[in-house]
Amino acid sequence: AALDIALWDLAARRADLPLHRFLGGSGDGSMPVYASGINHPDIAGTIRRTRAEGYRCFKIKIGFSEESDAANLEEAFAALLPGEELAVDVNQAWTRRQALAGFEKLRHWPLLWIEEPLRCDSPVEDWAALAAAAPHPLAAGENIRSHTGFSSAIIRRHLGVIQPDICKWGGLSNCLPVARAVLKAGLRYCPHYLGGGIGLLASAHLLAAVGGDGLLEVDCNPNPLRELLARPFPAVREGRITLSDAAGLGVEPDLDAVENLVTYRAECR
Repeated sequence: AALDIALWDLAARRADLPLHRFLGGSGDGSMPVYASGINHPDIAGTIRRTRAEGYRCFKIKIGFSEESDAANLEEAFAALLPGEELAVDVNQAWTRRQALAGFEKLRHWPLLWIEEPLRCDSPVEDWAALAAAAPHPLAAGENIRSHTGFSSAIIRRHLGVIQPDICKWGGLSNCLPVARAVLKAGLRYCPHYLGGGIGLLASAHLLAAVGGDGLLEVDCNPNPLRELLARPFPAVREGRITLSDAAGLGVEPDLDAVENLVTYRAECR
């Protein structure tokens, strides 16, 4: 995936085009984003901080216990302002029976989606049963690693939101046709990504290239390899970012800063 993204970036730079335009996109490079990786403790504080950074949509982790999940949801929704939205990520923590019970609790909350309620390798019959019972769209895809797997999810339609990870599987060359197939099927494409800045920008360019109503996932936790490798990252304003018109991915990684960071951390040990 890393080599694939680098080669697409190089080709777009040689064509003097932003990567999303080189991939066939016709939009302005603007897209909604959401703050991900929000976890206990201080969920409300994290939502307030990321709101101040420009976010209007958020995702919290659940699947710990009935009591903690209820408390976390209460805290998150109490912190939201009118017009803001929330998704939840179970991180494969539930069995089929637990998921069905959990859905009854989640039915009362206006959620964007419920992410990975089951283990990614659970039988398709379990996913189908949950899709039929779910009060909100199911989301998954970061752990699907083949065209066959994505094709099955698209055809069976047990996922309303499909989330390939450009760096976990396939790079741009494989995720681009998957994203287009998702949209053609009338489903929602929202790229999964929690990592360094280059992969995040590649995810953003892919989302901009295919269009649709998907949101870009941005980890709200500190990550020097995101900031140092993707500066200047597009500013978040009123829940959206707009990619620059610079060629390729549009950034020059600060490799000296990365080297200094690595040296500093090594000395601290």
